[in-house]
Amino acid sequence: MRGGVAALVPVALLALVLALVAAPLTGCLDLDGAVGSQRRPAPTPTVHLTGTPAEVAAVLARRARAVVAHDGGGFEATVAPGAGAAYQRFWYAQAVRVGLRSLSYDLSTPDLAASHGDTYVTMVDEKLEIGPVDPGTVTVEHRLVLHRSAGTWRVTRDTWDHSQVIAAPWELPGTRITTRPGLVLVTGGFSRQVAEALADDAAGAVRAVTSDLPRRLHGAVVLALHHDTTPFRAESIDRRELSLLGGITVPMDFASTNHDSARVVLPAATVPAARPWRRQLLRHEITHVALAADTVAPIWAREGTAEYYAHRREWDPKIHVVTIDAARRGIQAMPADAEFYAGGLDTWSRHYDLSWWAMEWVAGQKGPGEPARLLDAFQKGDVRYDADVDALLRKRYGVDRAGLARKAAALILEYYG
Repeated sequence: MRGGVAALVPVALLALVLALVAAPLTGCLDLDGAVGSQRRPAPTPTVHLTGTPAEVAAVLARRARAVVAHDGGGFEATVAPGAGAAYQRFWYAQAVRVGLRSLSYDLSTPDLAASHGDTYVTMVDEKLEIGPVDPGTVTVEHRLVLHRSAGTWRVTRDTWDHSQVIAAPWELPGTRITTRPGLVLVTGGFSRQVAEALADDAAGAVRAVTSDLPRRLHGAVVLALHHDTTPFRAESIDRRELSLLGGITVPMDFASTNHDSARVVLPAATVPAARPWRRQLLRHEITHVALAADTVAPIWAREGTAEYYAHRREWDPKIHVVTIDAARRGIQAMPADAEFYAGGLDTWSRHYDLSWWAMEWVAGQKGPGEPARLLDAFQKGDVRYDADVDALLRKRYGVDRAGLARKAAALILEYYG
């Protein structure tokens, strides 16, 4: 084992930056059915548009083609002059920077539209894909107001739903986009220099996770807002918990390809944090993104796996003193899902540390790819109940959950004394 001295880690180590799990937030909280998370919608019946709706659909189709082609003139031809033009131009510039692979507008719900002479108001589903970061399309709801002048419809106002800020965070006014291969970073309230440094660290995390978990990661979208975090309220994200955890990941389902992924959300305090810790946090959360489809495994297995891969590239021996004390007293069980995020900081620290070292032991039995393979085994076998979890662990390692907890505790004591 590697040598080192135990030390108390900052509270945000509990998450280590953006990922998700069984339809939850995986900074530390299980947010089952997150308000803002993308869920696979029911198939939309085909609607044949005629009259004004058909004319509007044609305008929006031209608008979408112009955006994907980076045709500023073509996009401008769909924009009506007036107060609403400024946001539309901002939105176009952001869409170009983020690198949309595809864009379309779905007006197939005529009940959500109203026509008043030369004014047309409608709710539309904006379907977009960032290539190659996202594995498919996401849907964001927009409210469009169009006006017809000289026989031509143009958009006078485009308002997007703030409850879907996680799906397309670059649409939030005042945000900045920084890209790297496999990464889209969206920041608000930070300088360009700060954003570039954060993008470098996040891109490094993407490379590390891509190397450690081949063929699992399409890319990552990371969101960090400084002052105005009010959009998070619409996403049912508790800002205090976000700050304590250091980062969370919000689940995303991509209906077009039947893939799962996640968005990483960072609190303002994480952005200027010490870079070694920040890099570790990003690797943790982006591991969650890569393993987003593995939703069946117990929380200790998912969080422990993210911790394991977070530490592989930059070994940081820090562990919470409460965990060492617990190991000395004897740990007899892995934390249950219902208990993992309960209690205070000491409890969280102990659960994260024990889960990490359980996966260190697992990797020691069958190699560094084993933690991810174990999650796959849980998923493939739909292993959800305690007795089945014990049976799977015995089959692979000859121990049950209690035995794994004792192995992890022994490993902690071997390393930290």
